[in-house]
Amino acid sequence: MAWTAAGVPIPIGLTGAGNSQGRYVNARDQVAGTFAVAGTMGVFVWHRHGGLVRIGPFPGLVRLMGQNDHGQIAADRQAGLEGLLVTFAPFTWTAQRGLRLLPLAGGVHGRVDALNNKAEMVGFIQRTPLRNDSRRATYWNEISQPVDLNTRLYRAPAGLVLYSAIAINDAGAILANSNAGLVLLRPGKKGTAAPVLGALTGAAGSTGFNSTLDLAVTFADSDAAESHAASASVDDGCPQPSPSLRELRGRGDVSLRHTFCRAGPATVVIKVRDRAGNLTETRRTITVSDPS
Repeated sequence: MAWTAAGVPIPIGLTGAGNSQGRYVNARDQVAGTFAVAGTMGVFVWHRHGGLVRIGPFPGLVRLMGQNDHGQIAADRQAGLEGLLVTFAPFTWTAQRGLRLLPLAGGVHGRVDALNNKAEMVGFIQRTPLRNDSRRATYWNEISQPVDLNTRLYRAPAGLVLYSAIAINDAGAILANSNAGLVLLRPGKKGTAAPVLGALTGAAGSTGFNSTLDLAVTFADSDAAESHAASASVDDGCPQPSPSLRELRGRGDVSLRHTFCRAGPATVVIKVRDRAGNLTETRRTITVSDPS
């Protein structure tokens, strides 16, 4: 069902569908959503003047991930099994060109998570079954060969890995998940004035009481002539660590050694500041267990 601005309901006309759900409405008042029929799923696009178009249904699951203002949709359909992994194949659809699969470049599993009004799409490709750490953030421009966004990073801190891209705007800015948390990617080589931190290493999600960990984080600055200072804290009430910093031409790392003397959650915070006062921090919560 769709509603006008005056609150008048308009039936979409999904007869025979056991379950349906509207997901997106664009600037042209086109409604896109999903429907299910007898164990299969598909996507629909509807407009009050153009009527209803069904895409599918397909065996298995279908996930509608976006619709732009030109009526293009991005979605994933279940492709099969790879070991215990239910694999998906991303696709795009337009009324002019129909359904087209996005290439996975040898990957076993992929997903498109967002698209913009320039037909640019982002998501991930997974290379190895049951290894989520083999996922890499991916960019597609229509159905051209996918681009691993890790290969397009400029002056990234050492060890930074982009696992998946989850949003893209019309200016080409991309939001991605990484081993350092959420990162914002902007086109060009200007970057941010603040130092960019990589993943905190040396710490899993838990450790033992009175254990000592050597923690480290890398960083990079868009200005190779910049210099930096670091600070660190752990909120466990134990003697606080003094971090050490090494750098060369705007790249470096911060390391600290800390003994966890109290059981429970402890949050480690590392901050890196440049001479101009631009500051970036990273944090990780570690659970400290006491076997006694």
